Amino acid sequence: MTNHGGCAILNEMITYPDRKETRKKFQKTGMPWWSNEKANLLLVPIFSAMDGTVLYSIMEECFYKVH
Repeated sequence: MTNHGGCAILNEMITYPDRKETRKKFQKTGMPWWSNEKANLLLVPIFSAMDGTVLYSIMEECFYKVH
């Protein structure tokens, strides 16, 4: 396959959605994995349940402690 028109990447037609998607990927490169939307859907309920169990155990200790 020969390319007499120059570099293949320069001959490609790059559209606005392609540039927009590339920009989104570039902006997300410095973000940690846990700030991902899918990870938040998993982590928020887990951390909420953990907080609830801690608060429940503290309240239980306060109400049932006999002096």
